[in-house]
Amino acid sequence: MYITEKFRLKFWLGIHILSWATLPILINISKNDLPPLFFTGISFLIASLFSFLTLVFQKKISSLFQKKGLKNIIISTFLIIVCIFSLRFIGGQKTSPGNMALIGQTKVIFALLFFGLLGLEKITKKRIITAIFVFIGTGFILWESFSKSINIGDFYILLSCFLMPIANFFQKKALQEVSSSIHLFLRSFLGGLFVLVLSFTLETTPEIYIIQKNSWLILINSILPLWISQIAFLKTVKKIDISEIMIITGINPAVTIIFAFVFLDLTPSHSQIIGFFIISIGLILGYIKKTTMKKKKIKIIKWLSKSTSLVIILFGLPFYFGYGNPLPFTNPKNTLLDNVWLSVFPIMFIGLGIGWKWEKIGGHLIIIPILLASIIGFILDREGLPGPMFIPMIIGIFYLIIGYKKTKK
Repeated sequence: MYITEKFRLKFWLGIHILSWATLPILINISKNDLPPLFFTGISFLIASLFSFLTLVFQKKISSLFQKKGLKNIIISTFLIIVCIFSLRFIGGQKTSPGNMALIGQTKVIFALLFFGLLGLEKITKKRIITAIFVFIGTGFILWESFSKSINIGDFYILLSCFLMPIANFFQKKALQEVSSSIHLFLRSFLGGLFVLVLSFTLETTPEIYIIQKNSWLILINSILPLWISQIAFLKTVKKIDISEIMIITGINPAVTIIFAFVFLDLTPSHSQIIGFFIISIGLILGYIKKTTMKKKKIKIIKWLSKSTSLVIILFGLPFYFGYGNPLPFTNPKNTLLDNVWLSVFPIMFIGLGIGWKWEKIGGHLIIIPILLASIIGFILDREGLPGPMFIPMIIGIFYLIIGYKKTKK
């Protein structure tokens, strides 16, 4: 029974991740034709129709007229739909899908602060480590975004993330009193209606032919991120700590960036790549200690890590020594960035070798110098992580996974 429940929760989390990752893409597509509040309101109203049909199928229509949980539903609806989603739709039309997804991970920091400081969830070392990495990774992205001029879109996304743990607190209380399907319908209908009224008041309503032209976009937005994704999230939020859900769903930015590349032909920037790696490492360190891994899986990861690291050492060292003078800061022809990478390579090779015996030490020796060099490279020449360095970075992550995992027989 435990295995069945665990699999069910993982399944719903997977559905949530895939469908939620489409939201930044759909918002980006809408920016030329649909005002953000109108797009938000009409999408939620249509999503509420699907939620209503779900209630009919489940024969729960009579439950709509109960007053139980109404207070928490109204509060969470106002925070989630009127505030958070409106900010996300407005901000999403003014920034890139990658930035929207990556900055969205600051919800981990705000959840830790809100639930931890109020004593609602335990503050652990793992969650603190995760929050620090997310803060550094997001800060790096925002630094690039704000270095030329303040990007108001990124600021709106950040503000929506600040409100999210507060909204989820009231949402979780509401779900203890009513079913997820009732909550989702009322939230989508009441919130969508209110935001649509705001749109008619504050925005220029698009003409009928523009709405017809974008009807497919509105429908997909209503079904995937605003209905299916929310059903999946509400299925899990009852059973898992909110902070833990936010850590697990940290894969969302990677999926969004892939979708942006495939459907919008948007290549991730150097700051997004570096920020994503920093955030991902924090999420991995925060989550991998919570679970155990079978010996067979550990052996597979160890074999892949060791064999790949051996290949890098055997082929990489000749290139390193064949560079000319491999010692950093000894050749006047080398740029500062050249010297930085020449300093990183020996530490990386040592980490690849040490990781065979001491995975944690090896992983940190690989990842930290590469990330620092990438950040310095971005600051100096707007060059981020070189393509070939992705391979040792992945090995470093594998080393950390092995080092922090507890083996289960």
